[in-house]
Amino acid sequence: MKWKRINFNFFSSSKVLPKEKTIFRLPAKRLEYNKELNAVGIDLGTSECCAFVIRRHGPDGVVLDPTTSKRILPSYIAIDELNGPCGQYVVNRLETRPEFLAFDAKRLIGKEFNEIVINPLWPYKVIN
Repeated sequence: MKWKRINFNFFSSSKVLPKEKTIFRLPAKRLEYNKELNAVGIDLGTSECCAFVIRRHGPDGVVLDPTTSKRILPSYIAIDELNGPCGQYVVNRLETRPEFLAFDAKRLIGKEFNEIVINPLWPYKVIN
């Protein structure tokens, strides 16, 4: 702790933090990527998803939501239709047809039925 006099009656203190160790290092941005490389990165988030592809000049986000033309797709899917629309189109129907929407699927992936913690706010049923 360091103390510093502000004026005759007042002091201020500041805590000196120890120098932190480097946990990870981000690689430098590449100027050019291998044209032969085919790579896709997918982030299945609890509330949103996104995907990136490697192109000649670096990673590029993929437009996933045709309703909004955005690269981020809300993690909602309609469970009442055969082709399973998803994203903002489904979110827009949340107030009128909540019983036909599924979300929070990431909380279910890879779990046995008895491991799933049912959220009472889910408008859908999880069945074995």
